[in-house]
Amino acid sequence: MHLHSSPLTVPKANSTGIEDKESFMMKKMTIANALAPHLSEDRLEEALIIWEHKYAHQPTFALQRFISEFCDNNVQGQRSKILQALFLALNNSTVTQAAEEPAPVVNKNIEAAPVTQGGATAIFEQLLAAILSGLNHDLNQRVRLEAQHQLKHLKANAVVRRDLMAFFSQGYSLPTSFYMEIKTMRECINLVYIALCEVLGPVKADDVLHNAIQRIEKQPNNRFSVRELL
Repeated sequence: MHLHSSPLTVPKANSTGIEDKESFMMKKMTIANALAPHLSEDRLEEALIIWEHKYAHQPTFALQRFISEFCDNNVQGQRSKILQALFLALNNSTVTQAAEEPAPVVNKNIEAAPVTQGGATAIFEQLLAAILSGLNHDLNQRVRLEAQHQLKHLKANAVVRRDLMAFFSQGYSLPTSFYMEIKTMRECINLVYIALCEVLGPVKADDVLHNAIQRIEKQPNNRFSVRELL
């Protein structure tokens, strides 16, 4: 598919302006490739213009509102698939960029970092729990089931997958040895958000996520910001 050039909104110039522009263009191309299978050429061009002018510097969860602006009756039924495609494409793009940087040397004999109160892993688990506790029993079970389906797309090792599946399927707490990198936690939260959209619809999903975040932020002595997981 050939993409026509659209008006480009480039990030404001600064000391890293070249890198910012390259990152912007890479993100735009990632979004274009994710949307292309679902949209006509004209609708794709329209969607990219909307993204450039309104959502390029918004957090990932704003993608749901972005999709609402260009979805019509022809693609309305594919909304969750489009959202999933965008999340996965952007996560994969982040992973690819990180892979180009030298990886730190890790001592494989060192045990994984334990859950600590106020740490990233603790906040991650608290956010998942807060999302689920904001639902009645029936919706809770449906979101848990859909989350298990979405987690098949999570790039994580078998142990992490097992622990997350036990959390969603049986309500187990994450073990003290549980550990994921923050970028993988973000990917997991994205997939849980997609599960919420599948079960509740995007408007109610936003409300549930917003309320869960507020509950976490009201807790005292958190040493890690829940916003880092979004």
